[in-house]
Amino acid sequence: MAQGHSIDEYLETIYFLAFPIGEYPVAGGSSPTLASRVAEMLGVSRASAGEMLKRLEREGLIERGEHKEALLTDTGRARAERVVRKHRIIERLLTDFMGYTAAEAHVHADALSCGWPSTTATCSTGSTTRGSSRGARSRYATPSRPPARSPCG
Repeated sequence: MAQGHSIDEYLETIYFLAFPIGEYPVAGGSSPTLASRVAEMLGVSRASAGEMLKRLEREGLIERGEHKEALLTDTGRARAERVVRKHRIIERLLTDFMGYTAAEAHVHADALSCGWPSTTATCSTGSTTRGSSRGARSRYATPSRPPARSPCG
């Protein structure tokens, strides 16, 4: 079984392979989300990625396409979008209020997201919370050191 990476990390990776943006370009045009590509992005063996993809399929989060590619189901896509939203909110907190660079914020958001409640990304009405960060950098731009160890263990 794939150790070290959570279901959410796999879903996030599949999401970025299916809907590439900036730092996650698709190699050589439009390529399917195969176990080998997921393994490459997460730094795990192809066998480990294949086992986790089987688990995701059993749990109804992905379906396997004609060429064994991973396709997010509606449930899987919704969960992946929550993971991505939470990650981006943490990145904004770290850059806008704590003075981290975007690259530092990305690394620390990975470490912090496992201990961050998922409900933070939505308000009581269910809509995404949005706040103005205008002027926040000048008031709170005291860079702090990253935590000595991850709160995730």
